[in-house]
Amino acid sequence: MIRTLRPGLRCVEVPNGDVMDDPTNMFIIGENPVVLIDPGSMPGLDTVVDTLNGLGNPVVSEIWLTHVHIDHGESANEVRRHTGAPIRFHELELPELHATPHDIELDGPIATGEILKHTGYAFEAVLTPGHAAGHLSFVETSENFAIVGDLVTGWGSSAIFPPWGDLADYIDSLQLMARRGSNPLYPSHGEPVENGPEALQRFVHRRLERERQILEILNSDPLPAEKIRDQLYGELPQDLINDVTGNVILHLEKLERQLEVQRIDAEGSVLYRRC
Repeated sequence: MIRTLRPGLRCVEVPNGDVMDDPTNMFIIGENPVVLIDPGSMPGLDTVVDTLNGLGNPVVSEIWLTHVHIDHGESANEVRRHTGAPIRFHELELPELHATPHDIELDGPIATGEILKHTGYAFEAVLTPGHAAGHLSFVETSENFAIVGDLVTGWGSSAIFPPWGDLADYIDSLQLMARRGSNPLYPSHGEPVENGPEALQRFVHRRLERERQILEILNSDPLPAEKIRDQLYGELPQDLINDVTGNVILHLEKLERQLEVQRIDAEGSVLYRRC
């Protein structure tokens, strides 16, 4: 179902099949021609084609990607084949793209700070790395709403996946967009985020509070990440253990780079202590 978010801006949920449970919000700018943002993965290709058919097959002038993760751009080449529209994203996404099995052609890079104009809207391409190295948020320069990809979701902050994701960069990006004051935020997963700046600051506070708790735990003896996790979260469902452990390690690695935590290799185990 196509939803109208504001005049000249619509979105449709594109299913991702086995790629992930949640659909991807594909944004449609304009009436004819249109720009598509994040057409999703291959399981949703029929939805993209059916959506365009339902709109009377408008000309697609460009396809913009916030980043190249499979649930955002895997179908882009096929959508280009169907529509003839060039694919554009930030060049900092190329190293990750070259390391993944899916293929997305870059027809023309989107530069940091570039103003992308289409049917009455002018979007500034704001580089917001962290979830991905070349992640872009598209901020409308007059109305100040933003299409933010995976900077946030409709239910909270996003996951970070090294080596292409970086927690310190992610927190910086949240703070950058909070300072810009864009509202509302239209994420690629979930509902629009109202009160955008307040939500972003809340996400930053949660991350920094978690770091404060980790440092407090490490005031005593050196500990492995799993022991730190247990003190932070207590008993966890089995299906969450790996994700939560990974999140703790992300914080520890960030703190290590900031020289607040030291990693110790002790007889095959990795321990962390406060500097």
